[in-house]
Amino acid sequence: MIYELPYTRCVRAYSYKNHLSLTTDYHLFSEQVIAANVSGNLDAPEGGFDALMQAIVCKQQIGWRENARHLIVFSTDAEFHVAGDGKLAGVFEPNDAVCHMENNEYIKGLDLDYPSVSHLNYIAKENNINLIFAVVSKGDHVYNVYQTLQQNFENSGVGRLDEQSSNVVNLVMDNYNKIVDSVRITDNSTSTVEIKYHSSCKTPTENGCSNLQLDEIVNFTATIKPLECLPGSNTHRIQIKPEGVNEALILELEVACSCDCAEPTNPDYVANSSKCFNNGHEVCGICECHTGYFGSTCECNAESVSSVEDTNCKKDPSLPEICSGLGSCKCGKCVCDERPGDQLIYGKYCECNNFSCRRVKGELCSGPDHGKCSCGKCECLSGWIGEACDCRDTTATCIDPRGNGKICSERGECVCGECQCTNDDKKYSGKYCEECASCPGGKCEQFKNCVECQAYETGMDKETCYDNCTDFNTTIVEYIDVDSTDDSIKICTVIDSVGCTITFRYSYWDEDTLKIEALKEKVSCPEPIDILVVVLGVIASIVLGGLILLAIWKLVTQLHDGREYARFVAEAENAKWVRSENPLYKGASTTFQNPTYGNRK
Repeated sequence: MIYELPYTRCVRAYSYKNHLSLTTDYHLFSEQVIAANVSGNLDAPEGGFDALMQAIVCKQQIGWRENARHLIVFSTDAEFHVAGDGKLAGVFEPNDAVCHMENNEYIKGLDLDYPSVSHLNYIAKENNINLIFAVVSKGDHVYNVYQTLQQNFENSGVGRLDEQSSNVVNLVMDNYNKIVDSVRITDNSTSTVEIKYHSSCKTPTENGCSNLQLDEIVNFTATIKPLECLPGSNTHRIQIKPEGVNEALILELEVACSCDCAEPTNPDYVANSSKCFNNGHEVCGICECHTGYFGSTCECNAESVSSVEDTNCKKDPSLPEICSGLGSCKCGKCVCDERPGDQLIYGKYCECNNFSCRRVKGELCSGPDHGKCSCGKCECLSGWIGEACDCRDTTATCIDPRGNGKICSERGECVCGECQCTNDDKKYSGKYCEECASCPGGKCEQFKNCVECQAYETGMDKETCYDNCTDFNTTIVEYIDVDSTDDSIKICTVIDSVGCTITFRYSYWDEDTLKIEALKEKVSCPEPIDILVVVLGVIASIVLGGLILLAIWKLVTQLHDGREYARFVAEAENAKWVRSENPLYKGASTTFQNPTYGNRK
């Protein structure tokens, strides 16, 4: 039976090809990317784990440098095959994490199973590899799969590529910065040796630090404690190193299970030593007292010890208080009272303790990562100040890394490493006083256009949206709590380009990564215009207007004619003429008498 590849122009299926070793010639890299042909397979998951394994272990073929940070960008648009999937093709032998390359192509794809997630993580960690998963996905399913995968890979990140992958540089830079701004110390010690780490950084994590600044120096202290003696050699070779960096500190630890000086035949063993007031043996330089004697030099006899006041046990001889009231005087020395748990009373006069310092949230000196309680006062670690070591000794945490480098955006004061915003006529808020709800053109207006085109595909055209909206990707959600009291989340309600009201919220995953979620449905949208109704309405309005004008003209005409007729009737009634004679008729002849002629004599 012959199967055809899903795409007619694909090359034959393969697990991994090394088209180009690491180089600084980016022109050659571009040519190889353009010339590379895709391959197809018959199921949805991809065999990228085989490629990852070979890219990690084939150091010579890839060209990895020894003293460099190693970064792999894994770009994909589908899920992945894992160990066990090879059984579908009759492959049962597990992956051996060995380079199997011939002519720059992996040749064991049909002989060795896919590596497991934990196996890949182990090999990546051993070879100081940092991974970035760049996912090309329109939906959330594939992206969520790689988000879950990233949580199982140390020194890794995940991001979403747009359809044209134009944001790949920003994605790599953002995730690389997340990886390098943190450090975690690891070691290869066994269960017989306990190693605990303490750091001087501002944001400590388990065995490491996060949110490190450029050129920031962090000191780590390792406390090494052997837990047991092993038969045979008790020499341990321990490697301590930061993850993702090819530099390590090698320690050779030798555990002494017994001391020769404790043997009576050893010259350093002195029986009934004078240093011990002849009341004990000097063993390895320390007095081992006989029964009934105690003290660092066996100077005290248990039978003669009394509770009588002794001036040697008073810090101030003029006061009656012995051992500060927190102990008893035995053999001229204060024996401090015992306290439950880790509480300790100490000092020559029992004047010190480690439990009466100021507390913050129930923790002494704000916790062991901030300081320790010494003789009733907090001794702060580097980077912390204050009576309770609760204030950061820096202004770097008050500077918005996305802003102009100004402390609290010049709208507040940096107090204990946090911004306290000034409140005048404008209300500023936010971690860096960068938010202003009453200011025109605030963050809501700034994000509105990109949120609209990403979430609802309105406003800007698709190409413009891809080009301009690269700082964040908007996620659609079903519900947003507009009454939330979380100061780190800002709620925006704005009018979009089509007149609808859209609601979204934004916050920051960290100092650089913006998270925006938009409500799925718009509200208060204007009703769509019915063109037919508008046209018919215009026609009806014109006709109705014409009829109204005709009616008005008719009414005016009738009123005018009525007035003229009434005037005519009135004039006719007032005229004085004989009804039998036509007042308009004149005869054909006229008699005219010359007045001059009539008076002549």
